[in-house]
Amino acid sequence: MKGKIKLFILFVMIIGIGSNLFANFGLPGLSLPNDILTGYNYDLVSMLKQNKIEGKLFYAAYSPWMYDTKYSVINYSFKDGFVGFKGLLSDEIEIRGEQPTDEPIGETQYYNCAIGGGKFFKKDKLIIGISGNVLFEKLYYQTAWGFSINSMLQYKFNEFYKPYVGIDNLGKMGKLEDESTALPTKYFAGNEYNFRNIKVETSLGMDNDQKVFYRLSAYYLNKYGTISTGYSSYEDAFHYGIQVFVKNYAIGFGQFIYREEIQSPFMFSISIM
Repeated sequence: MKGKIKLFILFVMIIGIGSNLFANFGLPGLSLPNDILTGYNYDLVSMLKQNKIEGKLFYAAYSPWMYDTKYSVINYSFKDGFVGFKGLLSDEIEIRGEQPTDEPIGETQYYNCAIGGGKFFKKDKLIIGISGNVLFEKLYYQTAWGFSINSMLQYKFNEFYKPYVGIDNLGKMGKLEDESTALPTKYFAGNEYNFRNIKVETSLGMDNDQKVFYRLSAYYLNKYGTISTGYSSYEDAFHYGIQVFVKNYAIGFGQFIYREEIQSPFMFSISIM
């Protein structure tokens, strides 16, 4: 009972941190990267890899994303589960009347956040992960609520090879004025290869429009930190990330380079392990 009470208090604290401390940054794009190391990866695969590589207890990241958009992530891990908060805010959205004019009549913001959690169930060589989020978005005076779920299954053939399959961001948003915002749902299958301190990952995915894409990533880990790099054909973006271990902390920096965008946003993170 005491453990459940502590978990409930922790969950309330994360809601409070996300709603107040990070309120000016908004919250979250489900389609944006979860962290600097895994880059554009699937939610549960990213969380499982965070725990495997570094055994993170607490993780927070912030990115001054592109086009006046700010993005934040907070995760807390416990045993085989986690709770978290992600958020996004886009500023300086022009408001115009029914008859377009040269000058806008004002500005507003788009606010989007998700609060949720998940758990991994381990049985022999099998890992099953499931998580869910409550979603909220606001544009001008219009608001909408929704939900999303993620699931994955990974099988450990040996220390070298661990394939997995899963679903990312399956759910629905309520209508924002006249229509619902589409969720970035993806169905995927991937492979994880381990070469001592080097980990390589490949995956194929498909979205709701039946667009097929692939993702590649690699990680190098030693006692001083972690270096990662990767590419996602869905976003046509490369990324690299660096984390340095300082006692029980990890300080990170990453960048996402888009071939069809002028800007290449940065992401900063801190972890307690």
